[in-house]
Amino acid sequence: AGRQIPDYSADIYAKEEGEALQRICDWLAENDKDHRTVALQITDEPNNHEGGNGQWMSQFTNYANFMDKLGAIVKNSNYSMVTYTVLMSSGYNDTLDGYNFDQRIRYLVDLKNLDFVGYSVYSTDTTPKFKPIEQKGNMPVFIGLNPASWCTAVQALYSISNGYGYC
Repeated sequence: AGRQIPDYSADIYAKEEGEALQRICDWLAENDKDHRTVALQITDEPNNHEGGNGQWMSQFTNYANFMDKLGAIVKNSNYSMVTYTVLMSSGYNDTLDGYNFDQRIRYLVDLKNLDFVGYSVYSTDTTPKFKPIEQKGNMPVFIGLNPASWCTAVQALYSISNGYGYC
């Protein structure tokens, strides 16, 4: 009881996901001759506990290392892409696996095979929390296509005017 399933310390998950990613990269290498695909989002909101995606709510380091393994598949493929993930600002006040929110961001930014870390922003009131991802070597990337369509234009303007990536 209280254990999250799946347990991302088991290599089977990275192996299975990695095989699928490898097939995607191979397909892109064969079919995207103009190289229109420039980035691959490794995961979407891995810390979103509301949607059932909160894989790291009790196993942060396991899941972060899982993401890094997936990033390595992309980096070692014959199709060059930037890798990234976006987080929700949920869990901001939580300490998980011994890491506070800022430390979790730093851990992700330091992963070898994850190029950028950003936020999924559903409103404009979370802007004060952006500072942790504004770190050397990390260009914050924001997802713009989200259910909160009323703030997409504001997010785009904010992101671009501050030199952030915007998807």
